[in-house]
Amino acid sequence: KLRGQTDLPQLYQCCGTEDPFIEINRTFRDASLTGGLSLFYEEDEGFGHTWDYWDTKIQGFLAWLAGLKLTKSRVL
Repeated sequence: KLRGQTDLPQLYQCCGTEDPFIEINRTFRDASLTGGLSLFYEEDEGFGHTWDYWDTKIQGFLAWLAGLKLTKSRVL
């Protein structure tokens, strides 16, 4: 747990399941949750580490940043 920390912002994390960094993303996700951080996390089946993936995700990220409810997402 993060001692002495209050009012930390929620983190946003997304990764495609074909991304070569998927395992480190899962490790960070798990450590964040174990540490008591609030995290919005998505994994998208079949996507790799590409601009096409980020082009599709940026709209959802901006909506999340603006506080809008996202669809087809899960919050851990």
